[in-house]
Amino acid sequence: MRFEARDSHEHQPAWLTLPTVLTLTPGLRDHTVSSIEDMERELEERGPHFGDAVNLLAQQLFLRVHRAYLNGVAAVGVNPPASHSSVHHADMIDDLIHYVSRNLTEDLSVAKLAQRYAVSESHLRRVVREWTGLAPRDYVVQARLRRAKELLEARYKVGEAAAAVGYQDAFYFSRLFHKHVGHSPTDFLRARTTRRFPETSEKAPVPGSR
Repeated sequence: MRFEARDSHEHQPAWLTLPTVLTLTPGLRDHTVSSIEDMERELEERGPHFGDAVNLLAQQLFLRVHRAYLNGVAAVGVNPPASHSSVHHADMIDDLIHYVSRNLTEDLSVAKLAQRYAVSESHLRRVVREWTGLAPRDYVVQARLRRAKELLEARYKVGEAAAAVGYQDAFYFSRLFHKHVGHSPTDFLRARTTRRFPETSEKAPVPGSR
């Protein structure tokens, strides 16, 4: 795998410190190929917010590769410059990404997340921004809205989608959605339903329901 970092910014994610060339283990290679295929599919279909989807897929891919690199299992012929704290941060962010995605209805405040990882709130903010380019609160909002868009595409009502990602106030959710996505959940639902979902398609089950 060859990496090229072209556009940098003030808060560069940690994966930009990867060496130019990495040789991946078989399992990591399979995951990488699958992620790249998903990104290609998003770019080909170019549905609403495909850029956000590609961004998330790339972030998850590079985080996984960087974590393997820090642990010394992804690269051949390269000595990882990882300190103990760097590996610990990679483990923490990897867990945080999975925890957030599986607990969108829970309290995901900075205070609760810092408590979960036994670090100060300022330390959590610094590490999350270093690895994701976002403040923890913004990362949680983005994760919730990404899931909400999936639910709206599955023909959930606005209130149902809002509750399923942790927002009991549908009006607040709608304002937040409009702020970050650029239009209301209703407009998003109407556009996606018109383009992609026939009238006979069934609504997906609510997560955790029977």
